[in-house]
Amino acid sequence: MLRLMCKFILQTLLIQFVCISAFASPFSEDALSDDLRNRIEAAGSPVSMIVVKGPILASRALPRFYEDRGYKIAWFKNGKMTSDASTYLESLRKAGKEGLDPEDYHLSRILSLISQIKTGASDLRGLLVDLDLLLTDSYLVYSSHLLAGNINPTSIDPEWHANRRDADLAGILSRALESNQITASLQKLLPPQEGYRNLRKAYQRYRDLEAAGNWDKIDSGVDLKLGESNKSIGQVRHQLARLGYLRPRETGFDFDERLEEVLKTFQHYHGLPETGALDSRTIDALNTAPTDRAEKIQVNLERWRWLPQELGERHVLVNIPNFSLDVIENRKAVLTMRAIVGKDYRRTPVFSDQISYVVLNPYWQVPDSIAVQDILPLVQKDITYLSQRKIRVFQGWGSNLREVDPYLVDWKKVITTPFPYHFRQDPGSQNALGKMKFMFPNIFSIYLHSTSSPELFDKDLPRTFSSGCIRIEKPQELLTYLTDNNSEHSQKQIYSWLDGGQERTIKLKETIPIHLLYWTAWADPDGVVHFRDDVYNRDEKLLKALKKSPFST
Repeated sequence: MLRLMCKFILQTLLIQFVCISAFASPFSEDALSDDLRNRIEAAGSPVSMIVVKGPILASRALPRFYEDRGYKIAWFKNGKMTSDASTYLESLRKAGKEGLDPEDYHLSRILSLISQIKTGASDLRGLLVDLDLLLTDSYLVYSSHLLAGNINPTSIDPEWHANRRDADLAGILSRALESNQITASLQKLLPPQEGYRNLRKAYQRYRDLEAAGNWDKIDSGVDLKLGESNKSIGQVRHQLARLGYLRPRETGFDFDERLEEVLKTFQHYHGLPETGALDSRTIDALNTAPTDRAEKIQVNLERWRWLPQELGERHVLVNIPNFSLDVIENRKAVLTMRAIVGKDYRRTPVFSDQISYVVLNPYWQVPDSIAVQDILPLVQKDITYLSQRKIRVFQGWGSNLREVDPYLVDWKKVITTPFPYHFRQDPGSQNALGKMKFMFPNIFSIYLHSTSSPELFDKDLPRTFSSGCIRIEKPQELLTYLTDNNSEHSQKQIYSWLDGGQERTIKLKETIPIHLLYWTAWADPDGVVHFRDDVYNRDEKLLKALKKSPFST
């Protein structure tokens, strides 16, 4: 941390030096522009170019940017470096506040190059062209990361398919230079949602805690409750005060009602059972260093940048690690419920779509993977499993579809690739989908549905029991919300069909956006952060990718 602080101070001083003593070029803009054009043309398209011992990263956007402006030099005007350069470097220095590393965007190389130019190094003309190229490449890459993330999510997580944002960054840079709006142009590229801004503020707070150091560990192996007194309680109070849950003066070694209530609040924000007791899981959460918390926030800031520009004025949001579903309207949750998501080996993917219809009393068309891996072994042990669960067997498709008597099949000899049968479960009390499913047709065959096993919602976290689809706690409340004044049928008619037991499809007049997300950290408007376990072990891989320099081999 000290090394990072020293680098930050050095960069600040160098940028101030640049701002105070901007230098003039002894060469005309036309001469520099000719040199720049020759460099780019020689590098091909996409460009393959080394500048100051490092590669140009925006290999397609950079040549297009210069081509669109007739290869006119970008960061010099009337023989002088523009104020946009120092303004941009000041903005870049603050990249750390977004969870990004300024060094990924040539900051030290740019500052070193400016220093060489100021001291009258040889080949000044070539260094000036290098500086223009580096500043442009830096902006194009940094802006792309603000807009759509530093890491391509599919490169580290094949189950992430959220819609990333896109923009003409070369055009944005040109307009920013023309209007002297460099800082504003970068700010406009950030995720516009309040949730991102809240999390960014929290990130800075945990970085400040990290910089302060001395994160003392609470003695482990204790399990304290209301009315007890112990030196560990003093440590707990100290940690809670540093985290903002207690006032600094609330010290002492007694476990009183105030501490119990504060511990319940702390447990709530960390996804723990809200007992108010000082158990081992709570102590582990209190002992987690600010560095670890800041890194968890950092990876979730990156996930925000992977999302669509707009989530929708009203939308459904499923947070997989929180096992929850929220209906959001005008940025507030109007309906909240628990959810059950996919098992580790059948992970629920991340993507955005539109809920377009609801199916009442659905048949369950069993996917082949579940039929082969889960149901077939049970059938091989006991053929009556199918009739007990009201599962019927079919062969063929469309007009060739025919029902098969399961007692005429030698199930122990059935091939599994390709599986020659289709299992379909009839509507009813045993149907795995319960009484309804909420459809947003997608390539993963994922949907929301009720369940015939509501007792699973009472289990301790994690609630990862499903086969990829999402079981929800309050399906009738969601049905009412989605269909109220949003279908051709009255609520009375819909619930009459629901009680009737026959399959029925209810089309929505207006589709509702749904976002299946993976947030292990998010912040309330007041800045308090929720932390959740990384149930699919995705955080570490993403953090490692974020820390890897783009210039490393």
